[in-house]
Amino acid sequence: MGSLQALRGSLFFVSLPIFFINFVLPVKSKELGASAFEIGGLFSLFTFSLVLLRPIVGLWIDRVGRKVFFLMALLLYTLAYLGYAFSVDLTAMYLSRFCQGIGASLLLITVDTITTDLITAEQRGQALGKNIEIQTRASMLGTILGFTLVGVMPLVAWQYSFYLFAAAGTAGLLLALLKLKQTGFSHSQTYGFDLSLSDSLKRFLVILAMLGFAGAVVQPIFLVYLQDEFTTDIRLLAGAFLPMGLLYAVLPSRTGKLSDRYGPATLLIAGAMVTGCVYLVIPFIQGYWLLIGVYTISATGWVLIEPARKAFVANFGHPATVAKNFGMSEFAYGCGATIGPLAGGYLYDVFSLTVPLVITSVLLAVIAMLIRWYLPRS
Repeated sequence: MGSLQALRGSLFFVSLPIFFINFVLPVKSKELGASAFEIGGLFSLFTFSLVLLRPIVGLWIDRVGRKVFFLMALLLYTLAYLGYAFSVDLTAMYLSRFCQGIGASLLLITVDTITTDLITAEQRGQALGKNIEIQTRASMLGTILGFTLVGVMPLVAWQYSFYLFAAAGTAGLLLALLKLKQTGFSHSQTYGFDLSLSDSLKRFLVILAMLGFAGAVVQPIFLVYLQDEFTTDIRLLAGAFLPMGLLYAVLPSRTGKLSDRYGPATLLIAGAMVTGCVYLVIPFIQGYWLLIGVYTISATGWVLIEPARKAFVANFGHPATVAKNFGMSEFAYGCGATIGPLAGGYLYDVFSLTVPLVITSVLLAVIAMLIRWYLPRS
């Protein structure tokens, strides 16, 4: 087994409960006596950990090496899953969530950095897209396993499911420990903590913040819109997002291959235009399943964007600064993604779904123009 296969195998094992956690964490926390504010805090703590730590993590990964941080990420995830399994009060839940947040701040940066080390520039988009597919497929499988246990043994499903996820995380940790080779630059080299960024990357960080904002405005309020206008049936609501999950499970490596062929900037522009145009159609759709189909088409734009934005960052700078560049790019994207849901929720409450959709469409058009005329080709 090669390093890339070991990397993806470990990523698969540790990613099994990612979607499942988002469904069941609020339910379990409420059982433990958490208020709505305290449940929101669990999600904010996770996001805060990601946004705050990623730039720092990127610098250390470049200085110390990739493998040790990947192993740390796997260990923290596994400990978090064990913590969830044994959580008997809200304090334990918060500690587990914080542990997972730190692990998440390490995980994808190291995965993308190691992939960049192992793959030539001509194949990076496809390889980085494949990582997205692996994580999505694992999360979908983990959701099926988790809810199967909920159906079979509802009283102990939470505990037993996280025993299973912790065991999978341990398997991923052992796989990486034994099969993954160190890549990148070691601490013995003299690159130090280089905080400088190229002018091109600085420009791209501005665009990434805007993209993160645009990507986070609509999705949370779309679920609210479905509940307000169509149905509160949890099965129908879950089914609404299944097609989008399938897209992320099969397409990113293919759109990443297009990015390798035509350039990341071209795919970024195409993705922004596809999503922006489809958002303008959504307010006119009346039927539930037709609306889901149109919304799924809008998601194809983001499937074009995700591998391309990662490939764009991977192509900048010296190989010794790849992790730093990934850390800064995810920080910028995360800042926008943190503000987006607040803005979307406010606009939906005060006006309607149409207003945030139109504003996001205009913003995506602006992003496409900035990429075309403001951003150098990579």
